[in-house]
Amino acid sequence: MDWLLISLIAIAVFITGISKGGFSGAFGIIAVPLISLQTSPTTAAAIMLPILCIMDIFTVQKFWKKWNTEQLIKCIPAAIAGVVVGGLTASWFSVDWLKIMVGIIAVGFTLNSWPRKTKPLSQHHCTHSQESYGAHSADLPASSLTQAAHL
Repeated sequence: MDWLLISLIAIAVFITGISKGGFSGAFGIIAVPLISLQTSPTTAAAIMLPILCIMDIFTVQKFWKKWNTEQLIKCIPAAIAGVVVGGLTASWFSVDWLKIMVGIIAVGFTLNSWPRKTKPLSQHHCTHSQESYGAHSADLPASSLTQAAHL
């Protein structure tokens, strides 16, 4: 491994940690594309996967027994389908195509999470007020699956 790759990995892990721990946003989506600048997307995903799993272990521990089982059950089939499609895609396409797809997905997620001008909902209509999560953004769930489970 060269120093550029190690630096990109360190930056990606740092950004992901801040995103999951402090901002609880989609900013961590940049990790795999960032590492993919120097290596293949499958290698980048393989580097990030153990780190993300460890982060999610701590998140699940923090929110243990605070999930909505009905919502979690709805998420599991889509998660399994995503893993299967992702695995097949990684084995069928070349590294160059994978980099293009990862870039498109990253841009799509970024645009989807971009703040929109909407009317603020009253506390009566909100299903999850700030008090239900806690006053700080660090109290929010980290991964998409734990966010869905917490709804």
